[in-house]
Amino acid sequence: MNDAAKPRLQVLDLLRIFAACSVMFFHLGYWSWANPRSVGAMITEGHARFPQLGPYTWWGWVGVDIFFVISGFVISYTAANGSFGRFVRSRFLRLFPSILVCATITLAIFLSTGIMRFDRAIEAYWKTVAIWPLGGWLDGVYWTLATELTFYVIVALVLLTGRPQWLAVVMAVIGLATTAAAVFFYLTSGVAPAVPGISKELGDSLLLRHGMYFALGYFIWSAVTSGWTPPKTLLIGVFLIGGIFPILAGADLLAPLRQSGPSWVPVLIWLGAIIGMMIALGGKNAKNPGPELRWLTLLGKATFPLYLVHYVAGATLMGFLIRSGWEPIVAMPASAAAMVVSAIVLTVLIEAGPRRWIAAVIDAVFRRKRVAAAVG
Repeated sequence: MNDAAKPRLQVLDLLRIFAACSVMFFHLGYWSWANPRSVGAMITEGHARFPQLGPYTWWGWVGVDIFFVISGFVISYTAANGSFGRFVRSRFLRLFPSILVCATITLAIFLSTGIMRFDRAIEAYWKTVAIWPLGGWLDGVYWTLATELTFYVIVALVLLTGRPQWLAVVMAVIGLATTAAAVFFYLTSGVAPAVPGISKELGDSLLLRHGMYFALGYFIWSAVTSGWTPPKTLLIGVFLIGGIFPILAGADLLAPLRQSGPSWVPVLIWLGAIIGMMIALGGKNAKNPGPELRWLTLLGKATFPLYLVHYVAGATLMGFLIRSGWEPIVAMPASAAAMVVSAIVLTVLIEAGPRRWIAAVIDAVFRRKRVAAAVG
């Protein structure tokens, strides 16, 4: 079954929209002023300050951890009964066209504003497009794609063996190992898992801090589609608990900054989002999700380009508006709204252009190879 034939789970679109907007308001409404060394602060030249919004925006980074759980569910849903080739094709077409377009926009902003030297910007551009696991990307938000890519590779390798049932064992091992590491490191040192000699970027790319989120998404999918069993229920409970500890470590890192709040806030938001996801999916069978709302589908798809462009482009627009005389408290939501509209436009254009063209090239190449193999 191909992706187009699978029914779309729109409760996940709602959750994606919440997660993407949370991250966007964290970057534009908090990080761009609370951290004077951030890219956002540099772009806005320190003029964008919203201390009154701190309690409502500082926790938005937890949207990334919500995304990882959604990804664990969706990728398992996509890979079910699928082949290695179809899975790789679908993931490549989902990621690469958007990355190419959005990274090019970010590159153009950096070059036109002089924020980054030309040689450094070009190097960062190819590392971004290649999803380089060691960092050096144009925009820090791209670190999550290196983490996602590792998960995709694991799923693809399992599909390549022809035994998709092994994925349950692999995800259980990854989830338990990363949960144990998260609990140990936080209780002993108050930090997220780290390995000496391995950079934070590479550690993130290797799922050291976030493996339990993907595993949680996988087992929620398995429980929803194949039934709840004691082992699945136990693993879901373990991963829910394990997922709390990286969030606590992240909240502790922000504690010295202005207007940050108690660590239980992002924990409750994350737990609420994931438990709400499980209730919604359990209440309506994932195999029969009902009619699709096109506007919600479009917004759900737009969350990916929104995530990729919101920080640099949004901060650039926000800084421009403030320097043009806009009040900062008005410029920030106006810039956020502009990023949402831009993401919708990009989604439509990418779907109608680059993704379709790249898909046609891939299909033509592999069709010729199959014909040549048959003739030979």
